[in-house]
Amino acid sequence: MYLRSLELLHFKNYPEAVFQFSEGINCLTGPNGSGKTSVLDAIHYLSLCKSYFTATDAQNMMRGESLMMIKGIFEKSGKEEEVICHFKAGQKKQMRLNGKEYSRLADHIGLFPVVMIAPTDHELITGGSEERRRFIDRIISQVNRTYLEQLNGYLRTLEQRNVLLRNAAGAKMDFETLEVYNQQMAGFAGSIYAERKKFCEEFEKHFIRFYDLITESSEETGFLYESQLHENTPLDLLHSSFQKDCTNQFTTTGIHKDDLSFSVNGMNVKRYGSQGQQKSVLIALKLAHFNYIYEHKCMKPIMMFDDLFDRLDDARVEQIIHLVQQQNFGQMFITHTAEYRLDAILNNAGIDHSFFRIKNGSALIRI
Repeated sequence: MYLRSLELLHFKNYPEAVFQFSEGINCLTGPNGSGKTSVLDAIHYLSLCKSYFTATDAQNMMRGESLMMIKGIFEKSGKEEEVICHFKAGQKKQMRLNGKEYSRLADHIGLFPVVMIAPTDHELITGGSEERRRFIDRIISQVNRTYLEQLNGYLRTLEQRNVLLRNAAGAKMDFETLEVYNQQMAGFAGSIYAERKKFCEEFEKHFIRFYDLITESSEETGFLYESQLHENTPLDLLHSSFQKDCTNQFTTTGIHKDDLSFSVNGMNVKRYGSQGQQKSVLIALKLAHFNYIYEHKCMKPIMMFDDLFDRLDDARVEQIIHLVQQQNFGQMFITHTAEYRLDAILNNAGIDHSFFRIKNGSALIRI
């Protein structure tokens, strides 16, 4: 699978733009703010129906406009597939595949997988647990549609339970409704926990393998799934934390507290890792993401490196490029501000690539 062409209308800083991409490495260069990352974000929209960087669609619409459109033509299993994302201010976002609109956006997830690596991803290593849960959920959802439905059900019921706890502050608790929510959450949580545990056991092998390849086995790394459900059932957790939940007026235990931790040579990377170690862990996670999707869907996701050189020296970048080449990855997009630097590394590696010089929402192409 690969993205053959991309059309943008009123998307971020692009009034109108058309790109024709190669099946291999596509490099987008230009000054900061020129629109390189916007191209990657548009591709992310076509895959996961939303932006990688912003929470609301309206934030991605060009200032002064009332609609935006992203259109992609994919080659997949020898067939041409057209995906269109359309958003108009004040209306519901529409996603269409080959002219047919989805009634549920979730039905599109996983059909055109992508893996993004961006400078903001350092939050996956150094940020709160929510970032790492989102990482797990995004991957599993691309191979297991039932998981996404279970997760959405859990989060809806969690919010309902939290509202009940807040409303009961200083008043009488509705124990009958509380127990209904407890039972619903416990059912969802059991399924979600089982899938996350299974995923982490498999994913860990991919992660350690890629970290070893990136660092040439010079460091020992670890990957740990942390969950309160390792030692408790979902229902027992909810019952045992009831008094604490009432005091805090929100649900303090459950799978929404799950986390991942990473270590290098026995030391926690979040607390003690160098910037280079943290970046290497991040890239190993993303390459493992690629492998996991590839193995489960027999389809190579599109790889997108936004500012590949961030926190890495040229030697480590070249090592990663060689690794990607040796592992036979598919279509790739790389952004950077300095074309000469990226061009030199790819030429030294003997890798064919195409360049798009981005300037003020337009592109000049050099093959």
